[in-house]
Amino acid sequence: MDSYEEVDWDDEDLMIVDDDQYDGGDFDDSEDWGEDDFTGLESGGSKSISDYSEMVLNKHTEDAIALAQESGFACGSCFATPSELIVTVGVSVSALEDDLLAGCGLDDAKLVFIRLKFAGTPLKLLFAPPSSIHKTIEIRQTSDTDFNKTKFEDEAEFGLWWTLQERLTDWFKLHWNQISERGERLEKSLQQWASEANLEAVESILETLELKESSRLLVKAALAISGNDQASAIDLVLSPTPAVNDLVNEFRMDHVVPERDPYLVDVALFILDSIKDAPKKCIVCGVTQPLPLLKPVACSQPLCNFQQIDLGLGVSLDAELRHRPSVVDLLISLTYAATSRGDRLVPFPVLEASKFDKKSFTSTKIKIEDGDMAAVRKLLDKCPAVKKLSVWANKNTLRDECDTISILLYPLLRWIVATNKSHLKTLQQNLPITPKHQFVLKSTPPEKEMKFQVLKEKHGSFFAWHGSPIANWHAILRTGLKNMSGTKGQAHGQAYGPGIYLAKDSQTSLGYSRNASGPRWKHSIYNSNFNCIVLCEVINMGSDSKCIGGVHRPKCSHNKSAPYYRIEAEDCIVTRFYFVVEGQSFNTQATELGKKVNKHPEFLRMSRASK
Repeated sequence: MDSYEEVDWDDEDLMIVDDDQYDGGDFDDSEDWGEDDFTGLESGGSKSISDYSEMVLNKHTEDAIALAQESGFACGSCFATPSELIVTVGVSVSALEDDLLAGCGLDDAKLVFIRLKFAGTPLKLLFAPPSSIHKTIEIRQTSDTDFNKTKFEDEAEFGLWWTLQERLTDWFKLHWNQISERGERLEKSLQQWASEANLEAVESILETLELKESSRLLVKAALAISGNDQASAIDLVLSPTPAVNDLVNEFRMDHVVPERDPYLVDVALFILDSIKDAPKKCIVCGVTQPLPLLKPVACSQPLCNFQQIDLGLGVSLDAELRHRPSVVDLLISLTYAATSRGDRLVPFPVLEASKFDKKSFTSTKIKIEDGDMAAVRKLLDKCPAVKKLSVWANKNTLRDECDTISILLYPLLRWIVATNKSHLKTLQQNLPITPKHQFVLKSTPPEKEMKFQVLKEKHGSFFAWHGSPIANWHAILRTGLKNMSGTKGQAHGQAYGPGIYLAKDSQTSLGYSRNASGPRWKHSIYNSNFNCIVLCEVINMGSDSKCIGGVHRPKCSHNKSAPYYRIEAEDCIVTRFYFVVEGQSFNTQATELGKKVNKHPEFLRMSRASK
């Protein structure tokens, strides 16, 4: 068989079928293949090579299913015909982090399950190059833990369905040789059994004497020496002669015992690992992201960004509206505010859709051109309040309702939610300060968080406030808190040097958040003059007399007039809590609030998760 490098898998090799294309054959009605099915395969047997190869194929698959079940994975029964093989395997996602599940659109899922469907003759399925096999790989989610009752056609796609199908296709390219070789070994072994002895007689003696499978070689040897006389063979089995024992050893040396094929276990583990590693790669093209992220998103390529929205990959807009409506409202509001300046709406939503006219039977392309801020604002002005969007999401009519307003509205809302690379979550137990809208804000990739925790164990940490105009937060949530000094993203001066500026008290940071604020979305649940500040955790390097690691303190020794913290090293700062301040002033010292934060269950959970 050709090596996988020489096999050309084109787009036709992976076909995603519509639900009505599959007749829904009952997996439970499939046949179980036992040793009796190999009767007649011995020399002069009546079964054809097609029958025989079909048995090999089914034995191969049933062994793979049994091994997967023993490894803790859910499996449906094998459904096989002379020209088709269908097998399903399910992977539990209950042990994965809630933030990762939300980023993959798996909020309500208990299982991700994979249906593999191969079409062709049994011999082709086992031994042919993969390019000659018509195959379908379908991946869905389900909240039903009883896998055997789950109907594949009734289950929903999710944010990684296309990504995982593409990556699993590549996995099969790489591993098909191994699967075929194991099938060939099984075929050789079963053929050897068939040619060496009368299998009916072997089965009869095993059953009569109630012997275990391990006695099969002894029975075969006894039959061979007795000339297939069952009565004499039984005597030899009960009292083996040296000749019988010698023949058993000879059989044992010649017989190839095939290992059970673990390919379904490998598929399940591959899917589970791919979900865990999804934030590290582009959700479309698979290229490694410059930095591992918190959730799977597209890379910076415009085509990948377009395909992410077009294919519905990543976060589920409907699920976000059902579970986190206040977060969706905030994201829309921040995007709207970012339209005040071209360099604030980064990345920019370049969207395109076709509108079909039923009367004229013509299609018209409608799109938002790159940099057209007015078009984004105009579209969001038409968007109803999140409360109504949530009602539509709960009725499963969100896309249809949005399309009646504009066919670009749903793609734009999906883009706003899906391109947010941070985790924003409403705080269930508010901190004791004035703002009532409080959120957890995680914008740090796992690797950076782990590095931060190592530094924290060595140096300790403290808390400080950071404020920025509302128009900046759209970009900050997608890139993280960055040292923008000397770049076009710099919002304020750097009178005391480059770095991220923070304050001891909230009032100072609020002053910076109110400076040059952008336009406000009129349907937001937050009032028309809200601003945002964030509480950050900073590595406690150095002291007032000595600055270390790019962490500068107020009135430090080399700049006694500086009233702020100035952090040059991005690895020394992480965001923790985000506050929407609706016009009211409040002045809270970060050090005092930090005492409450250190005991807060959400902060403790974040610290444990990173270790």
